[in-house]
Amino acid sequence: MIVSVVASGPSALECGASHAPGYVIACNDMFIYTRPSAVVSMDGIWCRERVPKYFSRPNSECSVHVRRSAFKYFPDGPAAYPHINVFECDNKSDVMSPDRRTLNGRHTGQCALNLAFTMKPRTVFLYGFDLGRDTGHCHRDYEWKGQGNTNNADKFREWIDGFEVTARFFQAAGIAVYNTNRHSAIRAFKYGRPMT
Repeated sequence: MIVSVVASGPSALECGASHAPGYVIACNDMFIYTRPSAVVSMDGIWCRERVPKYFSRPNSECSVHVRRSAFKYFPDGPAAYPHINVFECDNKSDVMSPDRRTLNGRHTGQCALNLAFTMKPRTVFLYGFDLGRDTGHCHRDYEWKGQGNTNNADKFREWIDGFEVTARFFQAAGIAVYNTNRHSAIRAFKYGRPMT
């Protein structure tokens, strides 16, 4: 089984995320640019703005996974979305949980990678996991977020270090993980692209 995890780093679309193979897990707005099997978010504001508009009804082709603390942002409360998969999250942990009811990570990309881990795939391809080229997204910053992107170099360094821990869980499970961006600042995973 192949799983592709699509984050919003600048390289995502350049590296072919719109044609990512296998089971595709999209982070936040990357569901717009891919054919997702699942969408993951730990961002409450994203949930408030996107879930009612795009994910108000069950969709058998795309599961939605939302961090429990993000539910306070839902306009109608969690009861209105019984089809949403709610996960707990230690947002200071890089340890991969084997249970999809707990997806750990310091950011949505790491939580999405934890979801991939719970699936026990043979191979994982990462798209948009950059953390070095700049602090923007491959798409326009969320126009509704006001302040725009609040990520910075200090956060990126913390996240890069965290991937070293995360990578050990995949190695121990015998899961090959490839970053499709050759120039990514993340060195915990080998460079590789799917065979075309």
